[in-house]
Amino acid sequence: RARGHELEQQVRERTRELSAINTQLKQEILRVNQLTKEISENEEKYRTLFESSSEAILLFDLDRMRIYDMNNAAEKILGYKRTEIYKIKTMPDLIEEFSSLPKLLGENPVQPLPLVWLKKKDGTFVPLEITAGLLLIHGEKNGFAIMRDISESVNNNLKQTQLMQKM
Repeated sequence: RARGHELEQQVRERTRELSAINTQLKQEILRVNQLTKEISENEEKYRTLFESSSEAILLFDLDRMRIYDMNNAAEKILGYKRTEIYKIKTMPDLIEEFSSLPKLLGENPVQPLPLVWLKKKDGTFVPLEITAGLLLIHGEKNGFAIMRDISESVNNNLKQTQLMQKM
């Protein structure tokens, strides 16, 4: 009889322990679900910003200089579809100055490049103002390039220079 009472006591104690653990697990699941929701919302927010930017944005692997993401504005400036550029192009293929970028970013993690000529898919060149930078993702070095077409400004400066020369 005493042994039965002792077993019942152990079962009640173990049930309380399991109930407490179950409550903790439920709280942890709720916390993980909330964090997952927040991550998803942030990802959606930043993807929307990335895609809707009027500035061309490229993301690339800094070691191989291979482009792995770009926004709609970059497609427009470059003349390449994303699927084309991911397969065939590296940053130095498009912009010669980018061959020395890893060294520059080692000295300064954000690098302004005030006038750079980009070779488009159709072979023409477009003047750009670029801000390039270092981006650490999961401990790996990546790069970004935010590019602005400055054709209008370059053309206006050229016209002004030509007018000045005529005077």
